[in-house]
Amino acid sequence: MKTILHQFKGFNVYDSECLIHIDNSDPEEILICFEDIGKGTSVTNFSEQLATEIIALKGWDPGKCRFFEYYSKRLEEVDEVVYEWSENRVASEPDRKPFKSPESDNIGIINFILEFKRKNF
Repeated sequence: MKTILHQFKGFNVYDSECLIHIDNSDPEEILICFEDIGKGTSVTNFSEQLATEIIALKGWDPGKCRFFEYYSKRLEEVDEVVYEWSENRVASEPDRKPFKSPESDNIGIINFILEFKRKNF
């Protein structure tokens, strides 16, 4: 697993930062989590651009990636984000769903999110 401090120009070229946590230990299911750290444009408002940037940067197939986002001040609220992807790998139309209990999903994903939550407490 890896964490990147990602700097970007948000809306109105506003200097912005977020943390991007990546688990690519399984190339068939790459987990990408955007953590809003309160600097500039929010990860929610810039989600499609962040997803597009990380896919372009890493060269991954977006169909093999799962995206999540959360705010460092609200660690108990994690959303999984599903995007529509164009042929040239541009994300659009984010669909957010609360990511809740370990019983409802893959334990690897739960461990991924919980590890980053613990790390950022």
